[in-house]
Amino acid sequence: MLSFGEIFQRIIEMEEELNLFERTIDGARFWDYVRQPLFVTINDLLAGRKNALGKGPTVRERMKFLIVSFVRLWKNPIFARKKEILFISSPRRVLRKDGYWWDIITDYIMEDLDLSYTSIEHNLYLRHQNPPKTSNLWYFDFENSLIYIAEKLRLFQVSLNDDERALLRHIRKWVFKSFGLDIDVKKLVLRHLGYRKIRIPYFRFVLNRIRPKAIVLVTSYGKEDLIESAKSLGIPVIELQHGVIHRYHTGYSFPGKKHRKTTFPDWLFTFGDYWSKSVEYTIDENHVVSTGFPYIDDEKRTFSNVKRKKQILVLSQWTIGTDLSKFTAELSKVENLNYNIVYKLHPLEYQGWEEKYPWLVDADVEVIHDSKKSLYRLFAESEIQIGVYSTTIFEGLAFGLKTYILDMHGAEYTEQLIEEGVALKVTSVDDLVKQIRSDRKLEKFDSERFFRTGARSRITSLLLDIMSDKKNERFESKR
Repeated sequence: MLSFGEIFQRIIEMEEELNLFERTIDGARFWDYVRQPLFVTINDLLAGRKNALGKGPTVRERMKFLIVSFVRLWKNPIFARKKEILFISSPRRVLRKDGYWWDIITDYIMEDLDLSYTSIEHNLYLRHQNPPKTSNLWYFDFENSLIYIAEKLRLFQVSLNDDERALLRHIRKWVFKSFGLDIDVKKLVLRHLGYRKIRIPYFRFVLNRIRPKAIVLVTSYGKEDLIESAKSLGIPVIELQHGVIHRYHTGYSFPGKKHRKTTFPDWLFTFGDYWSKSVEYTIDENHVVSTGFPYIDDEKRTFSNVKRKKQILVLSQWTIGTDLSKFTAELSKVENLNYNIVYKLHPLEYQGWEEKYPWLVDADVEVIHDSKKSLYRLFAESEIQIGVYSTTIFEGLAFGLKTYILDMHGAEYTEQLIEEGVALKVTSVDDLVKQIRSDRKLEKFDSERFFRTGARSRITSLLLDIMSDKKNERFESKR
């Protein structure tokens, strides 16, 4: 099977050969919109994950959501009022001890702002977590329902000319030649450009209602139409890092001058210097700023007095859960290892994990299958962590854990840690046990490089600086 790096390199070659970042369809730089979803589709199909997360919502669930979105019309941001900052929050929230569901990326910042703000959230699998910590929160549900209706009624369709059809056929042939996959590229492009025809007018209307001096969002890829709308109104867009950024990530990595995405945020605030320098971004390097991650600052303080114990923490992911859980079950059978083994499931694996991973049920392993026990407590009390390419591996480094990367599909995402000697790659249970018992030393590293401390004050200060920039006056002139 091709590695992430090989897939990414072939995508780069196609982009250069066809000059895709400069080509337009229906007046839009279409490659901005489909680069990431096409890469994900190729990778998932090559990995045999065609329906890894199931078939998605049923028609009945969609119709229920449609009705709810109309009933809950008062939560539509078209009714929002003027605010200084607009946040686009993450719906992937965390339940905290105060009984509220937090967006751990943006809520800490909102707490420190002495400015007016409002926040809008997409749904997660047609649901929202309640009660949310975020105040003044609106939902994009109505807009999503409009898109669903428009698709069913075949509205807002994009017409292609002969040259555009030929280009999409060429891309389809290129993908088949490179990966042996017959992907309907035309359908993918038309879907995303159809969404754009609905969303651009909608977002412009919402932005003209709120009239923010800045937009702060989580995860820029998939929000190209919002960013395009903001740029047309002269509103600066700031992205807060939410996960791993690596050299093969098509949402962030744009090597070479020919790879310039126009619908990318104006600023990117990263967890630390490691991330700011990990890839070649599509924006000026001065606009990629190491700010830190407020949530991990808070969690490190919370669990600063927790004592270490001889414990191995295995960090699962739904994409590799089968192989990783089998590895863990085998590890639990090693005699005289003298470590407690904890297997932390990814939230997408919680439901039905006993049926998915039956070998874990009777293994001498503590399986964390809900969110009741904090991941950060597990970091604080463990000595060793094992993973492949999860963001949580880097969070474990912030707690000083000795780190082993299992040599599986996706390990390229963390290869820089191995290259620098911050983590060790292992190929089997025997290899891991040998490494643990040899007590091989890892290179000393500064956790500040991965997660810079003092994030809250730094982020709020930078936001004020960006908002005071006279360039923002363009918004008033473009309305």
